[in-house]
Amino acid sequence: TPGYGDAVDNTGCWEPAVEYLEKHLDKYLESETRVNRGSQADSRVHACLHFIAPTGHGMKRLDMEVMKRLQDKVNIIPVIGKADSCTREELKVFKQKIRHQLKQHKIQAFNLPDVKDCQHMPFALIGSNVTIKSPEGKVLRVRRYPWGDINIEDESVCDFSLLSHLLVSKHMQDIKDITDRVIFENYRSKKLSVLAAIDEEKLSIPNKNPLAVLEDETYEHVDKVKLMEIEMMEVFNKKVEEKIKKMDKVAKENCKTIDDENKKVNDLKNELQSRRDSFERQKLSFESLSLLSPSHSNNSATSVGSTGKKKLFRFSFGSFKLKNK
Repeated sequence: TPGYGDAVDNTGCWEPAVEYLEKHLDKYLESETRVNRGSQADSRVHACLHFIAPTGHGMKRLDMEVMKRLQDKVNIIPVIGKADSCTREELKVFKQKIRHQLKQHKIQAFNLPDVKDCQHMPFALIGSNVTIKSPEGKVLRVRRYPWGDINIEDESVCDFSLLSHLLVSKHMQDIKDITDRVIFENYRSKKLSVLAAIDEEKLSIPNKNPLAVLEDETYEHVDKVKLMEIEMMEVFNKKVEEKIKKMDKVAKENCKTIDDENKKVNDLKNELQSRRDSFERQKLSFESLSLLSPSHSNNSATSVGSTGKKKLFRFSFGSFKLKNK
């Protein structure tokens, strides 16, 4: 897989492989559950070669985690890549460590029916980069180095020929049978059990009628919708009550403000009326004083009034004579 294990954080790096395997299993399951199945091509993945780095210290934690995620969806065949970087003794010890780790962590790899073939698990592989022809005219895959060539089809050098023989001819049908009878059946049973499960804590209900399951799911869905409607109505009523309370509070505050303003206006009116009454009283007092004061004759002169208009004064001197000296 390109980019597998290259990131700093490899959490979830197996998800693309898991999704690919489940997609083809679901496709085959859908074709099997149809009324008219007809002829359906088998697109399931029957084998997965998991390459292990030739560190000599066993598998990494990432390798074990990926195998655990894939073991119930495909036949896993662990292989050691770039086996030419180890000696034969190192490869022998390395294979023993890997087999021990698989058993210790309960990782189910593909079990070969032949015991002799199982001794070669995991298979040590060397990749070829050129092809040559032998003196007999046979085309050979070799790994070319500056100091010589390695024939990867030589079983004394690597397990390439053995692996290709087991996969292509000897155990091909065994791998397909395990995929169909074990892996797919377990996957189908798990899918249908989850579908038929009514109680979330109980993940399997044996011998459940599919029609009854659909009917129960319908009732459950209707009850769920009714419950949601009740909850929505409660939330709606609560919000309406809160809105009404808020509006009442605002109305009371507005009424109080209006009452305060009306009180201020009435106070101002009373104050103005009081001032007006005082003015009227002063006016009447002044007029009464004016009437009680001594009157002047018609010929007398009048002073300037409060209105600012000038009044005429008339004087009578009687008759007098002027004598000339």
